[in-house]
Amino acid sequence: MANPIGAVSAQPSLRVLALGGRRNSEVVHAMRKVLVLALVAGALLLSSAGGALADPTLPNIRPHRHLIVTATGETVEVGPRVCDNPTLQGAFNQFHSNLHRAVPGSTGPVVSAPGLHNGFGAEITATGC
Repeated sequence: MANPIGAVSAQPSLRVLALGGRRNSEVVHAMRKVLVLALVAGALLLSSAGGALADPTLPNIRPHRHLIVTATGETVEVGPRVCDNPTLQGAFNQFHSNLHRAVPGSTGPVVSAPGLHNGFGAEITATGC
């Protein structure tokens, strides 16, 4: 039996059902919130990356190998392997300053990788070439 003209249907429209039971304005509002949150998160990420940028003024550091000593005593070589490839000197300088020993006055951290220099779990160490 058809509804008389002007009567309100008790069934939701197909368009509302397709949007998960939400009306267009609610969906648009929710999408705007997600977009704003994503933009804010992106801006924070980009602004915090400033301190992590490479410092081209670092002095060349004598080549050596960096090793992570795991809690079980296993060693794993990490970082640029400047001993095997001298063209990696710039990357090695950055890695060394950020993770092994901070170079005073560099744009990197004041204390290099504190979690690898605390006597708990994995530690970073060095050996000669």
